[in-house]
Amino acid sequence: MFATIANPVEGNLVGSLPLNGNKIISCYDNGTVNIQNIETDLIAISSRSSAKACKVLGIGADLKEADHSDDGDACGPRASKKIKKSHSKSKENKEKDSSASTITTIFSPNWQPSNVCLTCFKVQDDRVAIGGKNFDMRVFDLNTKQCIFTAKSQNRDWLGIKHKVWTSDLDWIGPFSGKQSSINSSTLITSPSMIATCSRTDPVVRIYDLKVSSRKSIWQLNFKDQIFNNDSNPPSFTKICATPTPAVKCSPTQKLILGTTMGRMMAVDLRFNSHTCRHLGVFKSFGGGAIKDIKYVPIEANLGKVVSCSLDRFVKIHSFSMGADRTRSLDHRYYMKTKPTCVQPIISNVLFPDQDSDDQDDNEADDNDDDDDSRIS
Repeated sequence: MFATIANPVEGNLVGSLPLNGNKIISCYDNGTVNIQNIETDLIAISSRSSAKACKVLGIGADLKEADHSDDGDACGPRASKKIKKSHSKSKENKEKDSSASTITTIFSPNWQPSNVCLTCFKVQDDRVAIGGKNFDMRVFDLNTKQCIFTAKSQNRDWLGIKHKVWTSDLDWIGPFSGKQSSINSSTLITSPSMIATCSRTDPVVRIYDLKVSSRKSIWQLNFKDQIFNNDSNPPSFTKICATPTPAVKCSPTQKLILGTTMGRMMAVDLRFNSHTCRHLGVFKSFGGGAIKDIKYVPIEANLGKVVSCSLDRFVKIHSFSMGADRTRSLDHRYYMKTKPTCVQPIISNVLFPDQDSDDQDDNEADDNDDDDDSRIS
């Protein structure tokens, strides 16, 4: 069932994400973060559609006409108009009360979007991280509605001059949490506590740790001296995507995929032990147009698909693998009639094989071998 939920906030919608089967989180450019329960809204919409169907079919029309005629005879036309107006006002008030009751506000600063605006957000379990233009990153707890982390501004250069902050995108770093159908829940690590951010104003990727009390970035990756595809200017990042690290495979590294305003997409391998990063190269067949969105779909331990869209109206799917057969080749490219702003891959297959399933397969193979040997003997 598809339904359009009314916008209760005076601002442009940045994006929405589902939290569970009944709730969605919505963020607006004026900084408002809301959680809306769509179950009651869907019930109200279904009741309205049934009432409209009754009107079209003429069911109950005779009774309503009889009631209106009786009211008109008793009170006159002026009184009937007043009654209709009061009914319409009561309906509007009921709709406002119902919409207000289904919305929970997490953060509402009421900024002026011309000066300060929210541009990105990411949800992880019961936490949401937000960032924007002239606004440092913050993390809120969805249960308590409290701010649990505020990044300390580091926008001053070596002369002490303060520059503008523009957090274009952010993503959580670490092993994914939550019970998956293909992974044993006992082998999962706790939810991630680190966040990587990129900026439009400087070629620096900052990594924050929520457990550090200083609130400063624990790691800064400066790409000022990096040259990608003969671009003389330093890169200005628009999107960042972190590859998930399953605890089953015990992957020691974490990869970041970065998109620039010049239409380039690059991969970086993080090494937390030595605090150095390794540039893995640029993805193939990117001509122009700023990268608008990047999504990573894991297939195996060291193999995945990267889905991206850009302002040149192309949606591209790349193969991204690590190890001996490293590749960043283009698999598919689709041209859109409109400019895409976001992509969301629909995953229907098993992402990672379960260790228990592998053991069961081995045991079944051993049993089959034993049966064959007994038959031969």
